[in-house]
Amino acid sequence: MKHPEQDLQRACVKWFKIQYPNILIFHPANGGFRTKIEAAIMKGIGVMPGIPDLVICHNNGESGALFVEMKSGNGKLSDKQKEVIKWLRSNKYECEVCNSLDDFINIVNIYIKPD
Repeated sequence: MKHPEQDLQRACVKWFKIQYPNILIFHPANGGFRTKIEAAIMKGIGVMPGIPDLVICHNNGESGALFVEMKSGNGKLSDKQKEVIKWLRSNKYECEVCNSLDDFINIVNIYIKPD
């Protein structure tokens, strides 16, 4: 089975960890298919639909973190994703949608503003 979005995310995380080894990046485990019991457990412990795929914990002076939603090919944002992105942005968090490794590199470098 092909997983282009996972492959893209994997490449982005790999690049990031090489480029910025001292900055925390992580993926909230929100996606995937679960049984009804597992889904209830996950919801109870705080899993929330629409949360972006990657979180970069770095305060750049304007935002305390960068959230990145990965979309490959013709992938479209869900209504929940749009709602969460709008909330994050309105609360002064940086949140971007990324379609390629080049997009990710540009977004991250602009956000982090390396010397």
